[in-house]
Amino acid sequence: MIETIPADNWDLYTGDGTPIPGLGDEASTVAGTSYVRVGDLMLRTGQNSFTDSFIVELYKKMAPNL
Repeated sequence: MIETIPADNWDLYTGDGTPIPGLGDEASTVAGTSYVRVGDLMLRTGQNSFTDSFIVELYKKMAPNL
């Protein structure tokens, strides 16, 4: 499941993460979970039911439409 939530707490979720270049306004991987911010929205996985590389590919397709 991918959730779209307000990006108010972006730094809380991604503070020590590894940046993912070229995805959304900002994107980061933290402890195997990737997050992407587009404007004032953030995408995150609700469960770790997919591989991170699969999620990043989904984000690449979803982010331009936010």
